[in-house]
Amino acid sequence: MEFSAIPTVLLTSSSEALSPVQVAQRRPESVFHPSVWGDHFLAYASADMAIAASWWWKDLDVAGKLPFARDRLVEMYFWILGVYEPHYILAIRNLTKVMCLTSIIDDMYDASNATIEELVLFNDAIQRWEVSALDQLPDYMKLVYQTVLDTFNIIEDEMAKQGRSYGVEYAKSALKDLVGVYCKEAKWYHEGYVPSMDEHWPVALLSCGYQAVSTISFIGMGELATKEAFDWVSSNPLIVQGSSVICRLIDDVVGHKIL
Repeated sequence: MEFSAIPTVLLTSSSEALSPVQVAQRRPESVFHPSVWGDHFLAYASADMAIAASWWWKDLDVAGKLPFARDRLVEMYFWILGVYEPHYILAIRNLTKVMCLTSIIDDMYDASNATIEELVLFNDAIQRWEVSALDQLPDYMKLVYQTVLDTFNIIEDEMAKQGRSYGVEYAKSALKDLVGVYCKEAKWYHEGYVPSMDEHWPVALLSCGYQAVSTISFIGMGELATKEAFDWVSSNPLIVQGSSVICRLIDDVVGHKIL
């Protein structure tokens, strides 16, 4: 058979199967129809509408108020669908929100016109996690910071109803660590400092976000999200370390510019 005669779908499937790292999102490739999704169809549809209509995303007005940031709501939602089984609707919604905010913060440190002084102030505010820290921030950072606080307050209220609010403290700590390394990388860039590989690598593994995502992903997972589970995932076990290495290297390969 000539190569050109092989069906495109077969070529695509073969290429993906032979890839050493599987990055394709399988669940959205399914036919999105009640007959396929069964009882979970309405739950997913409700989650879709709840996320799309959420006040926090509309009020952010990413394109208008935060033009430096990528509007990644749909992208993040479809990515996060691959993290959970269909019945973890609350976890899907929570992680989607937090990941969208994390993406905006990442862009703020990478792509905005913020001064290093402003970026340090934002990191200080995140580490403090207090409403009073708003006063020290420029207006666009106030919007992001207030949304972070409000979003986590809502998540904490939801978890308190289940008697599982303890998980939110782990999530806050993970976000603090992530923003902390964003700030460290920003300082290096603004100072023109080139760290050694030994100095850069642990920071780079944290800044890829997988350790934070792994911890935050337990929020809303019901009986699975015990305090012991949070202790385990926040200890950076080998599976999280390995995932972070893969994520970091893939991100660096994709983002590499040949001079």
